[in-house]
Amino acid sequence: MNKKKAFYFCFILLPICFSELSVWKLNAQTVKQDLLSASGVIKDTENLPISFASVIVLTTSQPGKVFRTAACDTYGKFEIPLPKGKYKLKITCVGYKEQIRNIELDSEPIKLGQITLKIDQIQLDEVTIRPLVEKNAREVIYNITADSTRATSSMLDILGRVPFLSVIDDRIVAENDPLKSVIVLRNGRKDALFSGGSSLNEVLRKLPAMGFTNVKILLDKPEKYKEYDYVITVTPDKTQRLFGAVGESLASFRLDRNLNLSQRVTASSDKTRIASSIGYSWDKPLHTENISSTQGTNYSLLDNERVENKTDAYSGNINISRDLSARDFLSGSFSVRKRDNYTDRYAKTEFQSNEQPGSSINNRTSSSVKNCIWEGALAYHLDIKPDKKELNASYVFKTSPTNTRQDQLRENTDTENAASTLKDTREHEYSHYFSLIYTDKLTPKLTLTGKGSWLMASNDRETHKYDTSFEEEIEDLNAYDYFKRPINRLDALLAVSWLATRNMNLTAEINPDYMLNTSKVQMISGTDEALYYKQQKSVVRFNLL
Repeated sequence: MNKKKAFYFCFILLPICFSELSVWKLNAQTVKQDLLSASGVIKDTENLPISFASVIVLTTSQPGKVFRTAACDTYGKFEIPLPKGKYKLKITCVGYKEQIRNIELDSEPIKLGQITLKIDQIQLDEVTIRPLVEKNAREVIYNITADSTRATSSMLDILGRVPFLSVIDDRIVAENDPLKSVIVLRNGRKDALFSGGSSLNEVLRKLPAMGFTNVKILLDKPEKYKEYDYVITVTPDKTQRLFGAVGESLASFRLDRNLNLSQRVTASSDKTRIASSIGYSWDKPLHTENISSTQGTNYSLLDNERVENKTDAYSGNINISRDLSARDFLSGSFSVRKRDNYTDRYAKTEFQSNEQPGSSINNRTSSSVKNCIWEGALAYHLDIKPDKKELNASYVFKTSPTNTRQDQLRENTDTENAASTLKDTREHEYSHYFSLIYTDKLTPKLTLTGKGSWLMASNDRETHKYDTSFEEEIEDLNAYDYFKRPINRLDALLAVSWLATRNMNLTAEINPDYMLNTSKVQMISGTDEALYYKQQKSVVRFNLL
């Protein structure tokens, strides 16, 4: 088996290996108020602080299992919040011999004071040392390749050792404050692996640290991520063909109501990201019955209505993104959605009076709706100048091959003269949409945005009406409708946005809208036909927001 076949074979097996049957519940977690802490300062034999040494917390009840991790600051100081209990602290740093301290937290925080690490001459002789942590004006870099526990650590373990970050209750927390927002990127960009809807902590726990080379905290945050308190980007190891894959099966059901099933798979390599999902939902037929009566002096009226409703729906999608270079990438997606709905309504009205014999009216209305939508998209992103100028081009194709709706009315269903009317509607839609967006950050507070788009679309709808009496079906020619409307439109936008203050943003827009005169609307009603030609039209809008 060659390497290419082996890679695809592994990719097929990965979703099965990583699948878990669970229902995700994403609730905000808070740090427990009864936490104590263990603190200290790490120095070398010359009494100089060792910056960013790793402190690994192990529980005595489960030897070998990492309970919590943290990293010292630039002055060698650390403080780890911990609940009551017995722990083993392992202090490590590349080039130094590790130290182990046993502690017990009961009612007061523990201050360990100074912990001295001795130089490991064997490491210095055999390994070319790369700093575990580096810092400059733009970022703090944690070199995973310099971490001695890389082979046995997950990415969640690694992030707990990065300066400013810690892992509390299996959750990434910045500065020990659970309210601070954190986003994880891959090579400075959003990645399907970290934003596919799964719990970020669950994903990071499954990813081995061997698939990555470093973690960076961006001190100079890109404008698009200013809303986050901490922006973290991880760099994959280019020697790994596939550095992460996560799959999950989701199921929820209520025996008296509905069933929902879905399977999601997300995978990433050095240059390619893939995310896909399939789903099915079913609503149990819902039966309702309403009975009402009215009693007068000389008459009585009884209304009885029964309704049945049921729905089936299917969906699937796949998204693929690939880096073409360090500055641009190409992405594509395809999705399909199908939904069937059936509603049946039976109504009976009985009337009785002292002056005339009883009578009743029985009507039954049913409707069947079937919808199917196919959608595909292709997008290209180019960073002309990182964090300053960017260009986005996209194409979206959308179609509804056959959407049908049937409405049938049956009158006097309990009599020999029962008659019905059937209205059959079929609709077909499609659209092509091209867009080009240019963004230029002229100054830290002034942004220029230009957009151009072209829409080509068409909507065809055909309706037939049939009258049925004595089991004969007769089409009413006067009730035939046909509608066709093509659209061909150009649209542009030029906007200037100014960040006046932290809470106020002013935007001026110019929005030309040009309708081409190449389209026509065709309508047929009964035996009459009409054509309406769209006239050339141009509209320019000025907005100040």
